[in-house]
Amino acid sequence: MWGTSQLNQFMVPIIVAIIAAASPLLTFAFSIYRDIQEKSEQIRQKQYEQYHKLIGDLVSNAKGFVDSQIAIVFELKYFRKYRKLTIRIFEGLIKLWQNEPKASGLINEMQITIKALKKWPGIWRLCYLFY
Repeated sequence: MWGTSQLNQFMVPIIVAIIAAASPLLTFAFSIYRDIQEKSEQIRQKQYEQYHKLIGDLVSNAKGFVDSQIAIVFELKYFRKYRKLTIRIFEGLIKLWQNEPKASGLINEMQITIKALKKWPGIWRLCYLFY
């Protein structure tokens, strides 16, 4: 029968091998986690900059054409993270521009976008669990 000393004699090298193998695996896993976090932060920063540039172009009429503003409104519906803020901005701009004759198409697009942003609030929350 195996004695305690013989069992320990075989277990020590196995434990040492497990520890030796686990160390590089943990280091590798941590580096992957860190890279994913860094990439996520870069994506968030880029989206933040894009969103604010689009809002600035829309409000300041930097493009000078209503068609450009309509395209900006259309694109803003894809920034789900800023959904509530976009709705408030559009509602304020609709009130501000409602008497402008050239803004009717723009206001119509804002109303369509507001409806789209209000339509699926629950399903888009799932996307931000991993974001």
